[in-house]
This record gives sequence, structure tokens and C-alpha cells, in this order.
Amino acid sequence: MIKKTLLIFSLLLLAGCASQFFYAQGRQALSLGQYQTALQSFTFALIENPQDPAALTGLGIVYYKTEAYEAAIQTLEEAKRIDPHGQETRLYLGLAYLKDGKDERAAEELQTYAENARSRIGEQIKEALALLRKNGDSEAIRALVALNIEDWVRREQEINVLERRMMEATAFGPPRSGFGIVIRLR
Repeated sequence: MIKKTLLIFSLLLLAGCASQFFYAQGRQALSLGQYQTALQSFTFALIENPQDPAALTGLGIVYYKTEAYEAAIQTLEEAKRIDPHGQETRLYLGLAYLKDGKDERAAEELQTYAENARSRIGEQIKEALALLRKNGDSEAIRALVALNIEDWVRREQEINVLERRMMEATAFGPPRSGFGIVIRLR
């Protein structure tokens, strides 16, 4: 009986690990623009855990990047249903609605994202939404707004990484200038 319980526990543990492995593989492929690999990886992660909002969001982003906006909207809406506070889900759901010509829904999602984003990016998104309200009937304006928002978010993420690295680098004391000597202990 103990062996059987241990075997079941091990299989459940491995299933969770497989899901995380496929998710991580999908994120890496997505960041490299390898959308087919990302699609497969997120799909495998969802086979292991169909209610994983992160994997659903990743899959929705793949659909968005490959211009399958209806599939992106459907997938991201499911992710939002499971995790209503997912910022990345809200962002790409808003962008998918925008590219699909559903400006009101896009504005709702992007406004929610902007309210929870850093003030700098939140203000930029609010300005972009105002431009969209003024000239939203143009597909070119929608595409430009979506591209700019995506670019702003990517740059904001890069800034966050740099800020975190700076904090880590200065965690052991004040920053030093000049030359230093590195001593390697064995």
C-alpha cells in the first residue's frame, strides 16, 4: 500500500514538473520568436494542467503574435477567468481586442492594465487610448497604438531588470569607484 501511494505521489510530482518544464520552454521560445515551438510547449503544459493561467496566457500571446486574434482573445479570456489579476493577460487581451477592431473592449483591458502598471507606462497607455478614441476607425492607428504599447511594456520590463540588478549589485555596500582587486578563495 505504501509503495502504491508513493508511486502515485511521484507521478503527480513529475506531472507538475513536466508542466513547468513545458511552460519554461514555451516562454523561452516565445522570447526568441519561435512561435511554433512556443505553441507546442504551451499546449503540452496545458495538457498537464489545463487550468494554468500562465500557460494559457503564453498560448494567447503566441496566437496574438501570429495574428490569430480570435484564438488569442478566447484563450486570454479563459486565463483572465482563472486569474483576474494577471497583468500580462490583461495587456495582451487588450492588444488582441485592439488588433481585432474591438476598441471598447481593448480600452477596458488596457485601462485596467494601465491602472496597475507603473505610473510612467500607465500614463503612456492612457494617452494612446485617448488617441485611439479620437482616430480609432483607422486600422493603421490601431496597429501603431498596439505596437507602441508593446514596445513601452518591453522597455519597462528591461528597466525593471536593470533596476533589480543594480539593487543586487549594491546590496553589499555602497557602490565603489575606481579599480578594485578581486580575490578568489578556493
